[in-house]
Amino acid sequence: MSIPVAETLPAPVLQEVPAAHPFPTRLVAVGLVLVTLVVFGRMVVNRHGFVMFDDHAYVFENDNVASGLTIVGLGHAFTDVVAANWHPLTIISHMVDVQIFGVDNVWGHHFVTLLIHCANTVLLFLILRRMTKADWPSALVAALFAWHPLHVESVAWLSERKDVLSTFFWLLTMWAYVSYVAAPSWRRYLVVMVWLSLGLLSKPMVVTLPFALMLLDFWPLGRISFQQGTWGEVRRRAWQLFAEKIPMLVVVAIFCVVTLWAQNAQKAVVSMDLVSADVRVINVLMSYNQYVAKTLKPYPLAVPYVLSARKMNWTLASLSAIGLVVVTGLILLASRKRPYLIVGWLWYLGTLVPVVGFVQVGYQSMADRYSYIPLIGLFMMVAYYLPELAAWGELTRRRIVATSLVILAVLAVLSFRQVGLWQDTITLFTHSQWHTQRNHVAHVGLGTGFAEQKRYEEALEQFEIAIEIAPRNAGAHFNRGHALSLLGRPEEAGNEFLLAKALGHAEHTCLFNLGVTYMDRGEYEVAIELAKEAVKIRPIKSSSKLLAICEEKRGNDAEAAKWYEQAIVVYPHDFLLRSRLIFIYAASPDDQARNGKLAKYLADDLVQWFVSLGQSPNPVVLSAQAAAYAECGEFQRAESIAKAALAISEAMAAEGRVDALPLVRKIERQIECYRKKEPYRKIPGDVEATSESNDGQPGLGVK
Repeated sequence: MSIPVAETLPAPVLQEVPAAHPFPTRLVAVGLVLVTLVVFGRMVVNRHGFVMFDDHAYVFENDNVASGLTIVGLGHAFTDVVAANWHPLTIISHMVDVQIFGVDNVWGHHFVTLLIHCANTVLLFLILRRMTKADWPSALVAALFAWHPLHVESVAWLSERKDVLSTFFWLLTMWAYVSYVAAPSWRRYLVVMVWLSLGLLSKPMVVTLPFALMLLDFWPLGRISFQQGTWGEVRRRAWQLFAEKIPMLVVVAIFCVVTLWAQNAQKAVVSMDLVSADVRVINVLMSYNQYVAKTLKPYPLAVPYVLSARKMNWTLASLSAIGLVVVTGLILLASRKRPYLIVGWLWYLGTLVPVVGFVQVGYQSMADRYSYIPLIGLFMMVAYYLPELAAWGELTRRRIVATSLVILAVLAVLSFRQVGLWQDTITLFTHSQWHTQRNHVAHVGLGTGFAEQKRYEEALEQFEIAIEIAPRNAGAHFNRGHALSLLGRPEEAGNEFLLAKALGHAEHTCLFNLGVTYMDRGEYEVAIELAKEAVKIRPIKSSSKLLAICEEKRGNDAEAAKWYEQAIVVYPHDFLLRSRLIFIYAASPDDQARNGKLAKYLADDLVQWFVSLGQSPNPVVLSAQAAAYAECGEFQRAESIAKAALAISEAMAAEGRVDALPLVRKIERQIECYRKKEPYRKIPGDVEATSESNDGQPGLGVK
């Protein structure tokens, strides 16, 4: 393996410098971790749940992730695009979470993310200290990184596991790079490439890492200096360092192509027709200044900052551009004696490039999570300048220490508060609506939270507000259609799904939900065709359930049984699906569909499952069990079970449960048959509603 290797780093830079008072490295590292656990620990202690803001796509509605760590899932992690990104290592990390904690113990998933954030904090501290030999400034950078409110979104939002995980590998790449610089060899270079590749497999934002390493070559590694040697020697040295990064840049280029393909495949990249070039340039210039402003004043924060709500004009953009040029010029002038200033500033500017808005993905003008790596540059500028101020005198040094501690305490308190906003969907988006204007994404998010709690009228109101603000918001139309469907307005719902499809929402989900509306209207053949068409595009978790119900309502019990069997594999704890299958085996008019012995076995097993949970069997389950016993000729036992089911269903009807009345009538017909020593044969009206589809749940997707 031939790699252009630059000269070994000058010895004085890497060698440890003896200190008069040994620095308490371990104590500082432990302190950083403990405070970080306190600041973010409430999301674990208070058991924050999923947020209907991409969490469904990453975890609980992702079949491969929800199944835990499997061979099939690992294959899909490397072949599937999730939330318009290809990041297989992030998906695998979610699989590991599910394998350890299950899907529903969300606190465990949050705990893993928090541990990675703690690891990133300690790694950043140790790497900076190793490179700069500056103890307390390195600790200050790590503390700012760990406790700044702008980083809460990356840690508290489960879908942003990719942020903390990719940064973990980013920092390991830096550590390996410093080791390579100290003693260049192809083996050490290979370690750098491995960590870089793992970072790219976690999140494509790592594409800027080779350029960040070039900045480190200038400071603090001192591999190139503009004050030493002739201009020709400096150019030669710069070319050597660039050539050294070429293998990294090749890998980065490959991942850039894959990322653009993934985002275009899911239509996540906004076209120039929707966001013009001049709007993008204005947004980029303003965003660079806004991130600095929010770093200095990190309250209030919101999710997201909608592009359409930002005041776009060339006057503001020009002022922003002038500000950037002036600041950059001043930093360049100061960099002769203070190289960390230009390195930190260019780190900030450069690492934001992939997400600052040149390539517009989603509705946001900017996002807190995008600052997770870039702010390290700003923190370095401040932290490494403070020792110069402290040199003015003991009083100044004490004031700096006191001020730094106060600022860190304020940031920690603000972050602690910000973490609390991520406890659920409604809390998060209610806060966002209060602190932003015309935020149609926040209205859709709040609507999904209401729908999650079955508050469909309130959800519908939020979706309609979002559509009024942004008529072309495909997600708002899709979610409005879902709410209308659940409110029993299938025709209106169908129109919304068609409109969402036309506006670019995921075609397979639109077709599937359109199929549900046709099923609700009794047009089962059309519903089946739409469901099958959706599955051809992409397999949908609830497709087998929809097809089973439609086939049964058409009277095609044999085909329905096949689909119910598949649905039960996907939803093993859905007792209504199991009851429907048992009822077909026990009471279908189709002789070929019936299997009394199997029905009895499955019914007894289902009842035993209820008993093991300490619950009384549902009357639907008992009705199916009674039919199974009757099919096997045990009519007395069947009548006894049916009477128990009748008593429960009559009590439910007395409580005002409208859905219990058809069940009462069905069980009464069953009892009449059993008294006559006849098995029961179901009629079309016997098909009860099954549990709601996860694929029908409104979900908000962002990048």
